[in-house]
Amino acid sequence: MTFSELIEQFILLRLQVAYAGEAGKPSWWPTACLTAGAALDFKALFADAAPAVAWQLSSQAACQAHDKWLSGMDYHLFRLPEGLEEAIYHTGLQLSNSQAQALLAQKEALLAAPEAQGNPATGPHRLGSSADLLTGNALPALRACYAAAFAEGSQVFPYFTAA
Repeated sequence: MTFSELIEQFILLRLQVAYAGEAGKPSWWPTACLTAGAALDFKALFADAAPAVAWQLSSQAACQAHDKWLSGMDYHLFRLPEGLEEAIYHTGLQLSNSQAQALLAQKEALLAAPEAQGNPATGPHRLGSSADLLTGNALPALRACYAAAFAEGSQVFPYFTAA
């Protein structure tokens, strides 16, 4: 997996988890940035930048929710090692409107994913080290952990420790 592909996969997973966290019953964080109604409001305010603004606001809410459960020294989907975080931020802001819309079209996929075998523990759940994040090996485990949690209606906060 190239670095560019890794960044795209993290952006997609962030979007899916941010959306599922807003849409879950109960919701994991108190935002509705990725709903159809918010899309219209953001479009009126931010024009073509609306998808990026919605994604960034929802991601910030998700980051705060994760940070409440985890130590400031741990990495999670919404707080990654510095180089990854910068690349995700800049790539997300530079997405064309059509690229952003294509990503948004996939926002519900995590909620529809088949439940992974074994249910994650509620709350913090260590999945590995930051090295797993940098190689992309963490992505399948993150998807499975979040998909299972959303399927059963529990909150899980997967994290990674420094390598």
